Amino acid sequence: MAGSFGTTKAQVSVFQETRRGSVYLGLDFNAFALPTSDIHIFQRKLSNQYDLMSVKSDQTADGTIPSPLKNYSLSIGYFVNYNQTWAIEVSYNPFNQYVTANQTVRQKGYVNGYNVDTSFSFSKTAGNSYALTSGTAAVQFNVVKRIPLYRNKERSLSFDLFFKAGLGPALAHPENQLSGTNNVPALSTTAGWNADGSGGLRVMFRRHFFLEAYKKYSYISFGNVLVNGGTASQNLLLDAISVGGGYFFPVTRFNPLFRKGVKRKHSLPNGPEPRGDIPGGMPNQQAPPEDLPPSAF
Repeated sequence: MAGSFGTTKAQVSVFQETRRGSVYLGLDFNAFALPTSDIHIFQRKLSNQYDLMSVKSDQTADGTIPSPLKNYSLSIGYFVNYNQTWAIEVSYNPFNQYVTANQTVRQKGYVNGYNVDTSFSFSKTAGNSYALTSGTAAVQFNVVKRIPLYRNKERSLSFDLFFKAGLGPALAHPENQLSGTNNVPALSTTAGWNADGSGGLRVMFRRHFFLEAYKKYSYISFGNVLVNGGTASQNLLLDAISVGGGYFFPVTRFNPLFRKGVKRKHSLPNGPEPRGDIPGGMPNQQAPPEDLPPSAF
């Protein structure tokens, strides 16, 4: 009887697991173009408060198109619920911005206490440059929803839709020169905030490796970028296409998303999830008789 009890316990332990979880690490590459934007300059000590309007920007100092490998995102996430369809994620998304040199910029506001509305050539030779360089990034705390589409019987291939949304701080490392006066370059962790939303397709291989492609929108609001004698503020809306991949691993012993399957006549059916992991499934439900014991997974 003891042996029979032990066998029964082993067979249903996958489904009696009261909690499940999995962690993933991701590396993605992003393709996007910086939009035109207004930059507001406030220099109290110099009696300056004006806008540089509809400013064009590039991602490199010389205006060339950057390599996609330089626009990367790092992420780590944890699926928190029993069916592993909801996750929390932290991602780090660095980028650079260089205001395009030698463009004609409209300046409107107060300079040295006088009202101005004029246009001029924004160039280093005239004593003007503005850049957010290495260290500038959007840090995002996201909620992730996974929608399973398909998983084969061998559990070696699966397709999921996923959607993300969140917000977090915006970091800035400014290097600028306004009216011939340079700022002191320094990384600011309180330069602003950002919000993002994305959705796409994820393909899993051999239960652990994944590739993904998705569309992502990020709204970045800088309100405390350091300039000489004051601060600059600016809003950016980034529209990106991202591709990448990563690795999943379970953090609980019995996890149906990582169990091996077999292709046989009476094997578990194809579908979005292994049996016992469907929405509404209970942690203590009995395993189907055709299930393999955990020792075979």
